[in-house]
Amino acid sequence: MRIERFYHHAGTITPEGESVCPDCGVKLDDGLLSPNPCKYDTTSFVRYKGLWWFINVSNCRAQLCAAENITGKIRYKEIVCPKDMQDTLQKLVEESVEEHGALNISGLYGPSDRLISFIEEKGIKAVTAKTPDRANKP
Repeated sequence: MRIERFYHHAGTITPEGESVCPDCGVKLDDGLLSPNPCKYDTTSFVRYKGLWWFINVSNCRAQLCAAENITGKIRYKEIVCPKDMQDTLQKLVEESVEEHGALNISGLYGPSDRLISFIEEKGIKAVTAKTPDRANKP
């Protein structure tokens, strides 16, 4: 399965109407993302199996996230991981955060290559979450 990493950048619009990073000059897509990293350490998002994978740190807790989109109203998926792998998964999530920040610094972080390899090798999935109003409907 193809894995792509995209990096978030600051953005400015040129007179020609293109979005570019004012810090490194790279051309950006509509989400201010590029497959090229900025000269500054910025959040990366991984595109894997049609979803965007990233880590959200809030209240000193790191949570692996997968979503259909990362702009507008984000449609999160539920991460499905066997119980016997949950501790290892969480350890890799926290290590990913510590590569670029800390658990006491809230924000979005990119998953490490090691974390993505674990997700791929162990078959960790992201599925549509069952909400109470959808639980009994097909």
